Amino acid sequence: MPDDFKMVWDTDLMEGDLEVINGDFTHDAGLETAVLMSLFTDRRAEDDDELLDEEARDKRGWWGDLVSPEVEGDQIGSRLWLLSRAKTTEKALVRAKDYVKEALQWMVEDKVASSITVTTERMKDKPGWLGINIEIRKYNEEKLNLRYDVQWTEQFSG
Repeated sequence: MPDDFKMVWDTDLMEGDLEVINGDFTHDAGLETAVLMSLFTDRRAEDDDELLDEEARDKRGWWGDLVSPEVEGDQIGSRLWLLSRAKTTEKALVRAKDYVKEALQWMVEDKVASSITVTTERMKDKPGWLGINIEIRKYNEEKLNLRYDVQWTEQFSG
């Protein structure tokens, strides 16, 4: 697998960015950049998804998904953006877990990983934050464990 430019997640800014050290881009030979792109790129909402702004009807998504001839229905990104203003209820945690699994499913389908396990949690020490834990098991049995903390716009619902 060729190296990618390495992206890193900045929890304070709530965004990913390319990593530069001493004026040079760093590289990622693993899957961290692919996971960041998969989770934090907005996937197009489904027809039955509740949108953030009902008046705008913005389903977001990457325009290339509409014209990609390679795999019918293939989409990039996740629907985590739909939860940015949701209260941190158990239902929202289940949806977040489902959205993360959906976004990373391509890794199993493309045989990059043999399995992916996802857990989500309300962060007790940071009310209003969602914790996402991901374990990616590669075919050589090597495991990659990743953690992302995401701030919810809506207030914590205790």
